[in-house]
Amino acid sequence: MKQRAVLLLSLIFNVGSYAAQDDFPVLKGPYLGQKPPGMTPEVFAPGIISTPDRNEFFASFSPDGKEFYFNRGLTIMVSLLRDGCWTAPKPASFSAGNRAHEAHVTYDNRRVFWGCFTDNGYAIYYNERNGEGWSEAKNAGMAGAGMCVTSDINGQVFITRHIPGEAPVIANVLMNNGEFTGMIPLKGRINETKGVENTKGFRNMSHPAVYPDGSYILFDCNGGSHPWVSFRQKDGTWGEGVDLTRCGVGKEFGLATISRDGEYIFFSGNDDIYWVSAKIVEELRPKQ
Repeated sequence: MKQRAVLLLSLIFNVGSYAAQDDFPVLKGPYLGQKPPGMTPEVFAPGIISTPDRNEFFASFSPDGKEFYFNRGLTIMVSLLRDGCWTAPKPASFSAGNRAHEAHVTYDNRRVFWGCFTDNGYAIYYNERNGEGWSEAKNAGMAGAGMCVTSDINGQVFITRHIPGEAPVIANVLMNNGEFTGMIPLKGRINETKGVENTKGFRNMSHPAVYPDGSYILFDCNGGSHPWVSFRQKDGTWGEGVDLTRCGVGKEFGLATISRDGEYIFFSGNDDIYWVSAKIVEELRPKQ
């Protein structure tokens, strides 16, 4: 009797899974076949990725554009470009069964970093490519000291350094064989930016997103909202942050990521994922 019940539940689950795939629209082309946005943030894939009854946030693509990761609640979801069409989103295999978020695939397309909420606290994990799948997850080290990994085309890795008792800052990650050995606050005025206090009055520089060539970094100051940008200076240091509300991006947006071709910026806000042309930031870039 018990075996019959298990079989019945399995059949129901599988039928539901196939139905979800059958109901998923045929999406072809880059960025899930969505019409590119202009200079005003627009909901990304409304009703498909950004749904009215769930909380979706933190969108990112693999460097080859064939994998799209995002969060639905604290589950990392993935949609894959297979045989010219995008698959229905499903939980990412590398973080399955975990309360996880903020997946980022490095530019060499060989490693994915993601944050995980465990019984022992928060930690960054990573997996390495293993054929068409991923290796077993490994702890990147320095648990509880940082979150939200981003990297540029030169292999530099950035993170929010959040040491207990200190204000969060944007930092470079020192690494050895995929594991963190240090987090060095960025040099320059970025971490001294005025006005980056959160609604409780504390300095809170979080969630960096670096442009592919490493020329600027986006971040937010209110735990996932109110976006800013800092540009790299000629001497390699980072300039004071510029409030993105100056170019029409609302304070409700944050958790930015940047497409690997540098064309679009993805934001999270109002429980949905938005995207906008990266030209909004180019208009703020200092004239050399």
